[in-house]
Amino acid sequence: EPDRGDYGTLELRAAVLKRHSYDFLWLYCRLEDYLSRRTLYGILKNWAILDMDELGRVRSIFPDYWEPDIFPDNAGDVLVDVGAYVGDSLKQYVETYGMGYRRIYAYEISLESYGQLSRNAAAMKLHDTVLRRKGAGRAHGEMFVSSSASIASANQLSREGGVQARVEVVPLDEDIQDEVTFLKMDIEGAEQDALLGSERIIRSLHPKLAICTYHGYEDIWKIPLMIDGMYPEYQFYLRHYGGCLIPTEFVLLCKP
Repeated sequence: EPDRGDYGTLELRAAVLKRHSYDFLWLYCRLEDYLSRRTLYGILKNWAILDMDELGRVRSIFPDYWEPDIFPDNAGDVLVDVGAYVGDSLKQYVETYGMGYRRIYAYEISLESYGQLSRNAAAMKLHDTVLRRKGAGRAHGEMFVSSSASIASANQLSREGGVQARVEVVPLDEDIQDEVTFLKMDIEGAEQDALLGSERIIRSLHPKLAICTYHGYEDIWKIPLMIDGMYPEYQFYLRHYGGCLIPTEFVLLCKP
C-alpha cells in the first residue's frame, strides 16, 4: 500500500532473498526436473523485479496437488487431506485418479466448512472416508479458528478466540494408525508445525507429499529442508497453480 507508505511485502521479499540465497541455490539443485527449477526461478524473479511473464509460462495444467506425470495413479492410496475445506480438493482427486484409493482421512478446522465437507463427501459417494474436525500440529492441544473475512478457505488456527471457535489440534503421527501413502497439506501457514507432528509417518512410511509452500516467505526453502532431514531419498518437484502478480498456490511435491 504505497499510498500509506507501506512497503512491507517488498521489504520481506528483499530480506529473504538476501539472507537465504544459499538456501535457494540448494533447493534449485535439489529439484528433480527442469519445470521445477524454472518455476522456482519464476517465483524469485517475481519477488526481485515484479516480473509476471515467467510464472505465466510455467503454470501447471493439472489441478492443484494432483500431478499425474509425477503421481500416476491412486491404487491402494491411504490419502490424508489436511485442510480439506469443503472437499474441493477431494473432488479433483477422484476426478483425476478415480476411486481406486483404499481410504481417505480429511481434516478441516472450520465448523461451517466441515459441515459442507460432510455433505459433499456424501454427494460424491466417497467410500472409506474418515472426516475429522481437527487441526494438525506438532503436539496435542486446543486452539481457535481465526476466520478470514474475505476467503473462507483461508481460515487459520489462533491461540486466542471465542468458545464457539475451539478446535482440537493433534499430531498426525498419533491420530492416524493407518499406513499413510499420500499426505497433502494446505493449512494457511501451519504446514511446518504439522510436518513436525508427522515426522514418524514421513520417516517410516515415506508417503507421497503435496505441501503448500507459499503461505510464508520462508516456507519455500524451509519446508524442503525439513522434509529432506526426515527422508533425504525423496525426489522434489515444485509446481505453480496460482496468480502471477503476487505468486500464490505453489506446492512442493515429494515422490519417494
